[in-house]
Amino acid sequence: MIVTDLNSLQTMNGKVTIQLQHHSPAEVIEWDRQQYEGTEYENSKYGTFKPWGLYLAEPLAYMNWRYESHATRNRADVIEWICNDELSGNWLWVHTVKVKLDVKDIYFVRTRDDLPKLAHGAVVNEEFIQKEIDMIDRRLMEQDESGNYKYTVTEVEQMIDDRLKQIGALDAWKDIQKKYKAVVITSEYFENDPEDPAYLHMPQLIVFDTTTIVDDITTGERFNFVNYGKTLGYELTDDEKAKLQIDRKEGKKRWMH
Repeated sequence: MIVTDLNSLQTMNGKVTIQLQHHSPAEVIEWDRQQYEGTEYENSKYGTFKPWGLYLAEPLAYMNWRYESHATRNRADVIEWICNDELSGNWLWVHTVKVKLDVKDIYFVRTRDDLPKLAHGAVVNEEFIQKEIDMIDRRLMEQDESGNYKYTVTEVEQMIDDRLKQIGALDAWKDIQKKYKAVVITSEYFENDPEDPAYLHMPQLIVFDTTTIVDDITTGERFNFVNYGKTLGYELTDDEKAKLQIDRKEGKKRWMH
């Protein structure tokens, strides 16, 4: 039996094969076998403090989350977003990924109480951590009496790292990552806590131990952002389609009005 519904995992026992999707810039992925540790902040260009791992979700869940914040914007903004996604290629290939796990090796986040704690006892909170970073980051602008900057970029970056370690932001998820092979962020969590303090975005499975991936290699299916835009009520005009085609042929990565 292959499980494709994350919520159903909460009522299961024993070993299961879970099939979900992963967006990638690569058409073909040869999966590394590794143990993820820490947060997204220190491991990628995306600076959030959610746990570092392989992010898998049900079909369209990731795109629906990304575009949700653009639903109320004007048409030009959404069209630009669609075309930028099409040109950049960052999420162009959708891989169907199967992982084999024992349910006892999955940690479930259902409420705020299931989130790991920072050093002062409060749960991981993205807004709080970012404020700590911003407060230190402002020291870059501090000057002495002679008008010279007091701190270099390197010094400020070290201050930020020291503060993040002090408040436990970098280590918060590590105990869970060591004890479990994956975490499920349930839809129940978002229903109970729509503020999403840990910035976990959407229901998903985050895999820490990628030896659980069934296939060594997967080939993605191309995601059509133009067609996806139609489902949201934003259809490109003929002129916009023609411009997008030209930009794609010329290898452009950004859409310009």
